[in-house]
Amino acid sequence: MKISNLFILSFLFLSFSFSAFAQKSKSKKKKQEDSTVINFGDEDEKAKSINYLGAIVKISPTSFIVGHFPIEVEKEINNWLSVQGGVGLTFKSVGESQYSALLAEFQSTDSGNSQIDDNKWASDIQDYYYDYTIRNTQVGYRANASARIYFDSDGYEGKYVAPSITLMNNRYQVQKVKEGATSETRLPDDLQQESVRNLDFSIRYGYQVLYPRLAVDYFCGLGVRVKNGTRQDIGYDETSLVRNGEKQVRGSQLLVEFGLRLGFQL
Repeated sequence: MKISNLFILSFLFLSFSFSAFAQKSKSKKKKQEDSTVINFGDEDEKAKSINYLGAIVKISPTSFIVGHFPIEVEKEINNWLSVQGGVGLTFKSVGESQYSALLAEFQSTDSGNSQIDDNKWASDIQDYYYDYTIRNTQVGYRANASARIYFDSDGYEGKYVAPSITLMNNRYQVQKVKEGATSETRLPDDLQQESVRNLDFSIRYGYQVLYPRLAVDYFCGLGVRVKNGTRQDIGYDETSLVRNGEKQVRGSQLLVEFGLRLGFQL
């Protein structure tokens, strides 16, 4: 009996709520129909001036700290999917030696921090690839692409997850050693070229906010970095004299990303 009464009361409440909502909607619609809209002739021009192409051009205000500067474009595909790609430059980072020394603490020798290759030389000299007292960073390039899946169907705004791939080519010049010497002596005017290509695969989780004409996008990511490059390799030959050389450096390491992008809507 109590359950029946409760069911009846619930039914009556829902019926009353629906009737009230319908009456409100009807009243609102009638009010809109009774309203008169006056067009002064400039409304169409204003509408045209705020039309968007469904694309955002983005830059990073912080990536110069770690030695690269990307320019990216995000294009909306539908309400929950977009694609993003970009190109940019790599260069000397702010506080390069300090930052690289910190990275070296978390990298194994296989990833190119410092290596000893006893098979090439009679006696190898350890190579420190983050020693910027003998090494200069040159301008390189970078490119990236990602697909961004948004959790909310509101266009490209809100939370998203993005499988991402990034290619970065870092270039360096390092001082050679004096050939035939009995100890390591650097030659500041005789430089050897080095290059390292980093291929990053990551999953990014981020949040994007859209404003009139502007966008703010910040994210974090986790993935793997695959490294392949040519580095200086010096050592002693069979006669105990110092020689110059080079070697291939390959390896992989855990990648942790944090990023911020500022965008302009087109």
